[in-house]
Amino acid sequence: MRGEGGEELTAADFEGYYHGGPPRLELHKAGELYAVVRLALLPVFNGVRPLLICPRCGARRGVIVLHSSGIGCRGRECLNLTWRSTRQTSQERRQLRREYLEELLLDDGGDPRRPHRMRVKVYEALVDELFELEAWG
Repeated sequence: MRGEGGEELTAADFEGYYHGGPPRLELHKAGELYAVVRLALLPVFNGVRPLLICPRCGARRGVIVLHSSGIGCRGRECLNLTWRSTRQTSQERRQLRREYLEELLLDDGGDPRRPHRMRVKVYEALVDELFELEAWG
């Protein structure tokens, strides 16, 4: 997220304060008020669960995201955030999966090894998947 001066902002730059009265969460950056997010109190067994109300779409959410396009929820209609895999080609996804399986199943010398506590059936299925991905190239 970028601030008014164009600097990069992260969640660590903010402090949240919850005040009594109307439920809200104030986000402060360097001691100055940056944004106010309203809270909804959902009654649950033996207490209440606070939910954040998205400032863009008004939906009750457990998580609000600080993004380069502003503050909002992760819904497609709000910040239009998509999964990384939807922006990748099938070949790129296969390559990433292959790299992940190689890191998981091969030791430093390139020899296969079963990770600790992994069931044999799962290990064999993942090794088969790795060989299929290597066959794709």
